[in-house]
Amino acid sequence: MNIRNHLIEIQCNHRDINDVAQALIHSIIFFRTHGKFNYKHEGSYSIGTLGYERAFCDQFDLSYIRCSSLSLVTRINNKIQEFVDRITEFTHSGLLTLEFYTKKPSRWPFNDSKFVWEMWNIKITLIQPQASGLSPTQGASNPQQPLAINNQYNNPDGPYHSNHHHQYSHRNSESAIKLEDLISQKLLDIVRIANSEKCILPQMPTQPNLDTVFDTSFSDLQPYLYNISYRISETAPGSHSVIGGMSTKYGGDGGTVADTAQSSLKKFLLGTLEL
Repeated sequence: MNIRNHLIEIQCNHRDINDVAQALIHSIIFFRTHGKFNYKHEGSYSIGTLGYERAFCDQFDLSYIRCSSLSLVTRINNKIQEFVDRITEFTHSGLLTLEFYTKKPSRWPFNDSKFVWEMWNIKITLIQPQASGLSPTQGASNPQQPLAINNQYNNPDGPYHSNHHHQYSHRNSESAIKLEDLISQKLLDIVRIANSEKCILPQMPTQPNLDTVFDTSFSDLQPYLYNISYRISETAPGSHSVIGGMSTKYGGDGGTVADTAQSSLKKFLLGTLEL
């Protein structure tokens, strides 16, 4: 299965990063999650109802749909907060990567092989304080053919419409409104991509192999196995450095496919040498 790569680019202020990342990551994972599988016998199963809820951004007037599982929401938000906490005054941009993959059990002493089938890269470029009045740049997501979208995503009362009113008087500026519009468009892009006929999902596994395709650690739902990692680019006067973020896969070990393979090989070779 070929890896499908999707790029989403956003330019925003530091205070908006958490909202932006949560809205995008939660929306993607929502479309890559099923209700809990219940097997009657091999080859016969039912899929439970997937609970969902409407979430609201803290810094601007925007709402989106996410899974209503507290444990899943907490895991995702903790990883995003880890990313946000790494942002400093010298940070130029950050890249959040969301990978969906399947596992193939490997013989000892190697770790299970990971095969990524879909990757989402969310690049967030920070607007410097002196340029806070700039409008958000129109980021380009992965090109897709126009698809029909359910009316709930177009009508004024739909879940992706910015009609929830908090205390946003301090953000009532042209740049804030453009950021809201931009994120709304990105959420619609996610709907188009996730529901595209070109998005071929992994085959449903047999019961013994369920955890090679889905994360079965949750009691109320089953997302496809996924991994969230990040990179942060920092620019200091007279120098440029890139800080690599830790990679975490919920329910198992982290790292990219290459990292996992190299780590397993090193452990095997070191063990052999010690003998």
